[in-house]
Parts: sequence; structure tokens; C-alpha cells
Amino acid sequence: MAHLSEPIRNTIKSAFELRPHEEVLIITDEPKLNIAKGFAEELKNEGAKVNTHILLDELRPYKQISHSLKAAIIESDLTIYLLKDIMEEKPFRSEIVRLGRKKGRVCMMPSVTEDILKRTLHVDYDELSSFVKNLSSRITGSEEVKIEDEKGTNLSFSLHGRHFEHDVGKITRAGGYGNLPAGEIITSPVEKTFNGVVHFNQISDFEPQKGYFKFKEGEVVEHKGIDPELEELMKEKRNRTIGEFGIGANPKAKASSNFLEAEKALGTVHFALGDSYGLGKNKSDYRFVFLLEKPTMVVNGEKIMDRGKFKVYLK
Repeated sequence: MAHLSEPIRNTIKSAFELRPHEEVLIITDEPKLNIAKGFAEELKNEGAKVNTHILLDELRPYKQISHSLKAAIIESDLTIYLLKDIMEEKPFRSEIVRLGRKKGRVCMMPSVTEDILKRTLHVDYDELSSFVKNLSSRITGSEEVKIEDEKGTNLSFSLHGRHFEHDVGKITRAGGYGNLPAGEIITSPVEKTFNGVVHFNQISDFEPQKGYFKFKEGEVVEHKGIDPELEELMKEKRNRTIGEFGIGANPKAKASSNFLEAEKALGTVHFALGDSYGLGKNKSDYRFVFLLEKPTMVVNGEKIMDRGKFKVYLK
């Protein structure tokens, strides 16, 4: 893991700002154990007290948190989640986040790979933070956002009154939460204003597929090309309602099949059905992301992005 020592060390110092003798819990599985060891070693070198909890593949998917794990999460200053992503475990993962934010802070890295860490953790966090804050100031409170792409996507919605969260790799305060790799702005569209059609090639948690969603007042009213399992889940209104709008900002990230990385890629936007993470009105145990590459984005009549290229100065 020597090839990851430097980016992990850089991230620990920039993202976590560890204080002496903080207690860190790493929740991992066997496939991600080498990455967990890399984090544990660097955290220990920084003076943290590290506890590792390994979940066995034979017992997955996990639906409930054991009493011992629950106690460990609540008592930790920082909880790091390093497991492969399994759709059935989304409620389990959400509960870890909820518990971890009671006293401490939480860093989630579901399905992260060594390759992703090696490339994306070398980002300049100060530059990333400046870019995200400037971009956010351009769109906060927007009455009308329009998103189009060459595949036929044509969406419009309002962000009026909605709070924005900046994911810039700073998980430093109690109650904090974030992903690594970092680099996105997230919010929730005003549900009743969300209308139009979005064409996708991929939805998180499912094999690549090609289709579309048609929205009316924030709810999917027509669709094509989705997985039967997602179609079954969408019978519940909360799972077919818009929950999130995000803009990628990390120049080191790629629009790959791994959504942990893809939704951070500069020049992309993404949306999610399901839970709004408290940024909107929709609540669900699930969240399904679909990504748009090279979109055009117009905010209150001003073209902010043209086919994936930002048209405004944001540094």
C-alpha cells in the first residue's frame, strides 16, 4: 500500500484535521481490507486511536447494526466506512451515518478502489473549496435552472429556498459528514417545479442500461429501460420522487461506472430519486443516482455550463 501512503496522508491532514488521541472507527470488509489497513496505519501515525470492525461477506447483506457496533460508532470521534456497495444495505449505511453524527463525524467511501484513491486524493483541497463556493454562489436561490444534453434531456426546476451542501473533503467538526473522493455541490430541487425528461445510460446500483425518466411536478410519470428491481421499488411514491441535484467539481475524478467517483467528476451533473438527505421534502430508505455527462446548464437565463465546460470564471 506504499503507493497510497502519500494521498492517504494528504487527505487525513486536509480532510479530518485530527486532534490528539481522537478515536477513529474503520468499518470495512475483506475486499477493502488493504485500503482499511492503509488508512489505519496513517491515522495511527497521526496519533489517532484506531479500532477496526470487519464485516464478513458471508453474512451480507446487513440489515441491522449489532449492539457492539452501535456502541463503537456512537463513541467514536470519526467513523470511516470502507465496504463494497450493496443496494440492500442502504438503510444499514444510513443508520451508521445517523449514529456516527451524534457525537462525531462520518466519512463514507462505499465501493472505493485503490485506483480511485490514487488518482482523486491528490486534488488540491483549497482550490476545490474555492471553486465549489464560487459556483454555489452563482446558483443559490435560483428561480429557474435548465439542464439539457445531446441525448435529448430537457429539464427545468427551481432551487428557491433550498439549502446547498458543499462536499470539499472537509470532515472536521462533530456532526459532519462527507464522501471521499470529494468534490460536489448538492441540494434538492423544489419538487413541484421539477419537470421534463432525462435520458440516462446508467443508474447507481444497477448494471449499465439506457433509457429515460419523464417527470411531472417532481415525480416520475413515465419511464423506459430501467431494471425490474428498480421498477418494483418505484411503485412507492417516495422512491420515484426527485431527491437530489448535484454538480461535480473534482478535476481528478472520472465519469466512470463507480458512482462514488462519477458524481464528483468535473463537467457532470447528477440527479437522484429517493431520499433528499434533509435538503428537500422527500424521505426514503433508498437513493438512486443518474449521471449526465457534458450537459448544458442555464441558471436564471445565464449559461453557466456548455456541454460540460464552465462558461464563467469560478476561481
